[in-house]
Amino acid sequence: MSSMSRSDRRTEKFAKIKHPPKPEEKMKWSDNSILLISSAVLSFLFMMVIGTFNTEITDFFNPSGEAHNKTINATVYSYETETMLEQTRIGNTTRIKDYLVRYRYNVNGRTYDHEEILSMWTKAAYLIYLEKNLNTESFLVQYDIANPEKVYLVQKE
Repeated sequence: MSSMSRSDRRTEKFAKIKHPPKPEEKMKWSDNSILLISSAVLSFLFMMVIGTFNTEITDFFNPSGEAHNKTINATVYSYETETMLEQTRIGNTTRIKDYLVRYRYNVNGRTYDHEEILSMWTKAAYLIYLEKNLNTESFLVQYDIANPEKVYLVQKE
C-alpha cells in the first residue's frame, strides 16, 4: 500500500484539476469618486455659463464704457415689497424676498417704463430714499445708447 493518507490523495487529486481562469474584475466606482467627478464637471459647466453671462453684464454695466452708456433722470412711481412664506421651528413666518421698483424715463422724446427687481440686500438708506422720493424725478438710470430699453437703476451711496 502506499504511504499516502487518504486526505493527501484528495488534495493531490484536487490540485490536478484545472480551474478556469478568473475573469478580470471591472473597475468599480466608489460613491466618493463618482461624487468628485460629477462635482468637478458641474463646477466647470457652471463656471462656463457664469463666465458667458458675466461678460454680457460687465459690457453693459461697465462705468468706463461711457461711450455706450448714458445716465439720465427717472421717476420712480411704484415700489413694492415681495415676500414669501418660510417654515421655521417656531412656525410660519414671512420673509422679504426682494423689492419691485417701477420707473419711467425719457430718451429722445420717448417715454419708457421699466420694472426692476432690487435684491433683499439693498441698503436700507437707499430704500428709505426710494420711499421718500416717490413720483419725483430724482433717480438716476443708466441706459444703453443703442438700445434705450436696456436700463438699470443707479443706486446712490
